[in-house]
Amino acid sequence: MSTDVIRFPVNGGQRIKNRRGKNSVSCYVSGRWLRFHEEVGTVEKASRVVAVDVMAADFDETPAKKICELVLELDDLRAILDRYDAKPVTS
Repeated sequence: MSTDVIRFPVNGGQRIKNRRGKNSVSCYVSGRWLRFHEEVGTVEKASRVVAVDVMAADFDETPAKKICELVLELDDLRAILDRYDAKPVTS
């Protein structure tokens, strides 16, 4: 059997992630998604920041639309994610 087989994603969600790229995070319940910029900048007190575009979904071959841009401190993002990592999962 050939080892050159390219497997297709198992579901639509994975195809969307592949199309948008590694710097995106999709909303689970809406068509919105976040597109993180590659560059990291600094602001006062040497805080590291990243720009994030809030995007509207790209349905039916219509290009995605940028709703707004956020500039977020990386330390703030890490702190909130750490808080969620520490919480138990509820159903």
